[in-house]
Amino acid sequence: MKQSYTEEDLIRFIYQEVEVCEYFEMDNAVQNDQNLKEEYLALKETVDAFEKVSYNPSISCIQNILSYNKKSFVSSMV
Repeated sequence: MKQSYTEEDLIRFIYQEVEVCEYFEMDNAVQNDQNLKEEYLALKETVDAFEKVSYNPSISCIQNILSYNKKSFVSSMV
């Protein structure tokens, strides 16, 4: 019987959040099902792109936030 996998299953597979047996089953399915492989590769590309995103704000952004906070604090004291 052929197992059908969801996007969520593939994402868990990419992040290796599956049981060992399930990992090998999914790996085999990805290797042998062209449609599943294409979906896997598209999701993998997206996940890889997320890892390149920087989540650290620039110094000027931090300074703007601190400046705004300081102004808000001072105006609330008046």
